[in-house]
Amino acid sequence: MGHRLEVALVTRPHGLKGDVVIKPITNRLDRFKVGSELYLSNGLKLTITHCQVFKKGFLVKFDGFNSINDLEPLIGATLYGPAIKQEGAYFAHELIGLKVVDQSGAEIGRIKLLQENPASDLLVLEDEKLIPMVFVKEVVENPHECYVLVDIPEGLLEL
Repeated sequence: MGHRLEVALVTRPHGLKGDVVIKPITNRLDRFKVGSELYLSNGLKLTITHCQVFKKGFLVKFDGFNSINDLEPLIGATLYGPAIKQEGAYFAHELIGLKVVDQSGAEIGRIKLLQENPASDLLVLEDEKLIPMVFVKEVVENPHECYVLVDIPEGLLEL
């Protein structure tokens, strides 16, 4: 089983025949096609048998959920889907532990976590230094190593 990401929230039932309204929290709307498989946090697999656009989300029916009485474990639940890799894009968990190198080639530290921030998400290094993602130029991958290259303004890390 690969890494799974949060992809939607089940907001409420719709009607009496087992349909639910979901709110997507992904930009990959192809995850909600008929036949797609999503998961609950407990690992239960849900297969989409019907899906249509509904207000600001989707109206979805899952295989085996045929009445409003079947829906109790779904209401309010987060739905998960497999990570879908896109060329040149990285998931947060893939960056954790990578070293960060500045434009002069000096190693600054290693990434401890990524932190959401309204202006720009932040790389949090092991020594608690913060680097806004806008300064990330690329993730360099070669046969010998993988690191994050940043172009930071002089004095940023001294704040």
